[in-house]
Amino acid sequence: MGNQIWPTLSMTPPGRLKAFLMHKYGGGKRLLKIGDQKMVDVLAAIQKYRKTSPRIRLFGQFLLSNSQDPPGSEPPLDHRALGVVAKLVHELIKTKCVPKHTIPSDNSSSKDGHDSGSMDASISQSGAGQTDSGTKLILVLRSLALKLGKEWFSGAPAQAITRRIDKAKKPQGMPDRVYIGLDEVVGIFMEEWVRADGAYQRRLRECFSHYSTTYALTNGFMVELEKGQPAREGVKVLKLADLTAFRGCLKEMGARALLAGSEEIFEAGLAAQAELHEIVHRKKWRQMIDPQSKRTYFHCEELQESYWECPMIFGYDEVELEEKYFIRTCLKHRLHKPVHTWF
Repeated sequence: MGNQIWPTLSMTPPGRLKAFLMHKYGGGKRLLKIGDQKMVDVLAAIQKYRKTSPRIRLFGQFLLSNSQDPPGSEPPLDHRALGVVAKLVHELIKTKCVPKHTIPSDNSSSKDGHDSGSMDASISQSGAGQTDSGTKLILVLRSLALKLGKEWFSGAPAQAITRRIDKAKKPQGMPDRVYIGLDEVVGIFMEEWVRADGAYQRRLRECFSHYSTTYALTNGFMVELEKGQPAREGVKVLKLADLTAFRGCLKEMGARALLAGSEEIFEAGLAAQAELHEIVHRKKWRQMIDPQSKRTYFHCEELQESYWECPMIFGYDEVELEEKYFIRTCLKHRLHKPVHTWF
């Protein structure tokens, strides 16, 4: 158990779930296999029920990429969106729109088909003769959702949230009045958050592409390409930005106030990049013991190569940022004026 990694806030949601299961079932190869199987079971359950349950669908967006995305793509929601969901539910609890300490699951259903402890059920069970409490709850939730939508978003996303909440449809069998439910509020917020974050990150990539230098990796060498020059088919391409390029990006983003501390921000990004490179490298080269000589050696399953000493990281000096680490740095400092917020 001492070798297991406990989930931390710096992990991605999928990594955090796997780390939790590995911690719970760790302590030997057999138990680690149980942890792997539990992870598979969770993902299979999400795949099965994500179309019928809005809460399972939301959970799945933190763990699984979209079917149309390329293999290895990140899930649409990350730890920043998780903070938004947690903050939203916290605000709903403060205004007593949802029960304190718990949000009932979709499995605990009442006879009329609604979650017996949920906000939706309390509205539907108010009945024709007890509409005051149900109406008050609806108005409180609607008012809070509209308020948070304007505080956490700006521009088109804020307008879209307001429009969608105003046009929310009532479910079948509900009283004939404007209706909005907890799942619908969370769904609207997350859909608009994903749309805004996608547009925001596209702007960051365009800015990076404009100022970065493109290299072709050929036979262990990095060959600089001219702007717009295509690489040969099958050749890996790498885009890097040095400090000068990073400062150019800051100017284009309208973050001139950060230019004085740009070197410090850039160095922090390089340090995070180097640390993650080291982690990936260590995972790639597994430490093993030769059964005959009892000596330690390092083996790479991907390359099918083994060495007595762990090979050095192949690549370039950590003086330039790759695109994904550039984006992470921008996200950390909220550069380029995002129209959405995260916690």
